[in-house]
Amino acid sequence: MKTPERAGAPAIGNAVGFFFILWLTPKVTWLDGTDESMAVAFAGTLFIHFFAEMRAGVRWCAKQLKRPE
Repeated sequence: MKTPERAGAPAIGNAVGFFFILWLTPKVTWLDGTDESMAVAFAGTLFIHFFAEMRAGVRWCAKQLKRPE
């Protein structure tokens, strides 16, 4: 695994997951303060995988566009 894949996606994913849960907590009734740490960990993991897959998709599209004919 390359350095950006190990360092970039987890840092960005955890940060976005944290802010997503902060935004979501007052808007829903099923998430309260007792579940907040678990929800942040869950959302962080989801966003880590989302950003890693998005990076792979963009790289694949770029490779398809650069392919010589």
